[in-house]
Amino acid sequence: ILFPNAKRKLPNARAVKKHSSNFIMSGRGGKARKKPTSRSQRAGVQFPVSRLHRYLRVAITKRRISAVAPVYLAGVLEYLCAEVLELAGNAARDHKKRRIIPRHILLAIANDDELHELLKHVTISCGGVLPNILPQLLKRRTPQTFAQDQESSEPKSPQPPPPKSPKKGKKPIAKGKKGKKTHETVSEPLSEDED
Repeated sequence: ILFPNAKRKLPNARAVKKHSSNFIMSGRGGKARKKPTSRSQRAGVQFPVSRLHRYLRVAITKRRISAVAPVYLAGVLEYLCAEVLELAGNAARDHKKRRIIPRHILLAIANDDELHELLKHVTISCGGVLPNILPQLLKRRTPQTFAQDQESSEPKSPQPPPPKSPKKGKKPIAKGKKGKKTHETVSEPLSEDED
């Protein structure tokens, strides 16, 4: 009736559309199957929920693992990573760098109390150490020591060295003709000042 000149039959209601990519008809009731979505997309997290579920099943063999546990774990890990990366980015910006290096991660964790408590037994490779000088090693600046430091920092006029005094003690041996000794050395006792 719709196509009076058409000689072909109208398509069957149960026929499957071959070229349609939007849905696929099931064999029974004709309900359309949706495209598969990952559990990470359904949970709204970036971390892989299915992979974390697999890791949990490998690590915990004697207990059952609910379907909510890897979602919760993915959310916690994503929050911690976002927190560390935000603080490390601030540390990199403070050092006028655009790339985060392990030093920035170490400084970010050390300056945050809660992250420092969580990761106090963790060593970050190539992170270095925290800048810390013990107060016992620093000079205590009192008004008297400050005045002394000011006086000592002023340039002093150079003083000439004291003249050298001749040594007292043994008299030299005088040699006569043909290298014979003319008189022997006489040693004088040293005074108590020279000891």
